[in-house]
Amino acid sequence: MNTLHGWVKKYKQESAVIQQRAFRSEDKKTNEMERRIRDLEAENAILKGDALLRERPSIKFKFIHRHRFTYRVEKMCQVLHVSRSGYCKWKHHTKSLRQIQREQITKEIHRIFLESRCL
Repeated sequence: MNTLHGWVKKYKQESAVIQQRAFRSEDKKTNEMERRIRDLEAENAILKGDALLRERPSIKFKFIHRHRFTYRVEKMCQVLHVSRSGYCKWKHHTKSLRQIQREQITKEIHRIFLESRCL
């Protein structure tokens, strides 16, 4: 009787361990699927304005920079088909003298245009 009791006890312990492993496996699968769903939802949200895909990289980088707290930068770069290193380079880039002059000229032209419309 004592041996039979030992076998039953051992069987119950082993089956409990097997069930725990099965639950861990299911939890792992569930977590992976939930992560995949979150990734796909983020991709869908990023791509809602699909016109962005046809834009220059600098426009894409501005979008990434504006939404960097909402979505992961890596994910946005992947979805928008730009490199993360390109984004980082763009982010730390300083404007050249020529760019600054162009912006000033553009502002001046716009100001003159608006004044001429008021005449």
